[in-house]
Amino acid sequence: MSFRSLGVVEPFLTRLKELKIETPTEVQKKCIPKILQGENIVGVGETGSGKTLSFVVPILQELAAEPYGVFAVVLAPTRELALQISEQFLVLSGSSVLRTCLLIGSMEHLRQVSELQRRPHIVIATPGRLAASLQRTPRSFARARFLVLDEADVLLSADFRREMDEIHRLLPSIARRLFFTATQTETLCRATAGLGISLETTAQAEKKIDEKYLFIPEKTKESVLFCLLKGELHGRRVIVFVSCCLVCEWLSSMLSSLSVECVRIHSKMDQADRFASIKQFKGRSVNVLVSTDIGARGLDVPSVHCVVNFDLPRTRGCYVHRIGRSGRRTKRGLSIAFVCRFDVESFLRIEEERMEEYGAVPDEAQVLRVLDRVGEAKKIAKVKAEDALSRSR
Repeated sequence: MSFRSLGVVEPFLTRLKELKIETPTEVQKKCIPKILQGENIVGVGETGSGKTLSFVVPILQELAAEPYGVFAVVLAPTRELALQISEQFLVLSGSSVLRTCLLIGSMEHLRQVSELQRRPHIVIATPGRLAASLQRTPRSFARARFLVLDEADVLLSADFRREMDEIHRLLPSIARRLFFTATQTETLCRATAGLGISLETTAQAEKKIDEKYLFIPEKTKESVLFCLLKGELHGRRVIVFVSCCLVCEWLSSMLSSLSVECVRIHSKMDQADRFASIKQFKGRSVNVLVSTDIGARGLDVPSVHCVVNFDLPRTRGCYVHRIGRSGRRTKRGLSIAFVCRFDVESFLRIEEERMEEYGAVPDEAQVLRVLDRVGEAKKIAKVKAEDALSRSR
């Protein structure tokens, strides 16, 4: 099946070919024709399955027939994902005529108001900033035809309930509603019930991620990670997921002091610093990214070889999104979960039968040799991290 057979027309067929995107994925096969036929949909597909392109292409194609004012509003739960979606619209349009507007926190609000007054075609936003903009300039969105919720399961969770209620109150006239998610939740089903929405799910693809675990003593976690990054994973692109901002801050600082080049992203960083870290990681300036769960949703770096769960996530859903940063598109990926004495309950919550013990565990003697050095670096890094975060409050 080709994009042409899905209803995609020129110049978008040529643009897709230029980008070497020639065969649609399963989620694209199911969603693109339905959107072009005017249906509201819930698109459910695994991470890395091409859900973003599933709505970007048909929206651009319909926009080409009526390029006036705000045509589509796209919501994302994180600033990083919003920026990434904005970039995809610009890349896939292949045109300098397309105007996008990014409404996210930590960017100058007056500048964003000014961009809205330029009548952009596509607005990509996080919920809080969109709700605020709707309250101030509701007429800017009067002609909007599409409302897209990317990572809809998160956007419809309790964390965003107040903002989403306000958005739905101020955008009641948008008839076309598209929901995309890798995780179908009860909240999502309730929110879309009775809206005449077509549910498009894709069969689980052949497993592309080798899921491994390591049972290790708590006091050796940092040393084992250091040995892996200097040994088996040296030169590979790796994302290390941690539980909170403080751990992200001191672990990245510790690794840097041990000559492991890395960058970090967490919610307490300035937005410019977060974007800079992602740019460095995507651009291969560094091979290691230390991240909280802010990087688990939508971050698309096709050549990530391995995801290390330094701290285990609380839920299976979060685990799925984390490891989905590797094994994207046609590439195979690897995930390694660190499991310590007090992690067993969390491990049993996320474990699948297909998870296997990681065979390339660093030699015990090697870990013991670096234990003191890593421990000293950790102490210094924790003091610096606590000071840095206290000053950022």
